[in-house]
Amino acid sequence: MLHFPSANSAAHRPSPCDVARLEELLDNDVWAFSNCRVDAPGRPVAEVDWFFYNVRQGTLMVSEWKGFPQRVALATDTGTPWLLDGGLALPNPIEQVSRQLDAVRAALRGAILPQHFPAFDALQLRLMQSVYSPQVDQNT
Repeated sequence: MLHFPSANSAAHRPSPCDVARLEELLDNDVWAFSNCRVDAPGRPVAEVDWFFYNVRQGTLMVSEWKGFPQRVALATDTGTPWLLDGGLALPNPIEQVSRQLDAVRAALRGAILPQHFPAFDALQLRLMQSVYSPQVDQNT
């Protein structure tokens, strides 16, 4: 894995153990960018925890990493908050990463592809999203 951390002094730094684990799991066909700021016209600025690009498969992934103070008792796709043990309801991180992915898609289609890859069909973008939380387990 090739890791490109943000140079922005305000950006959160990924945990060295997370970076080391990703390097164990991913080969050098995967580029990982941490703490990316995405400015897309007409959309709120998106702060992306991890942006992965698989050069072999041509896929892009926006990944939100969430740490919670308790185990996640209930995690739903969209439309409802996630619930922690004890009943605390938190904003749904899948909805958050979906908004981030929309901003990435808009930036790619509106500025990056036309400028750098004008012959590429923007509808062929292979974009994915994920949410990672160590507090989600087999009982969630």
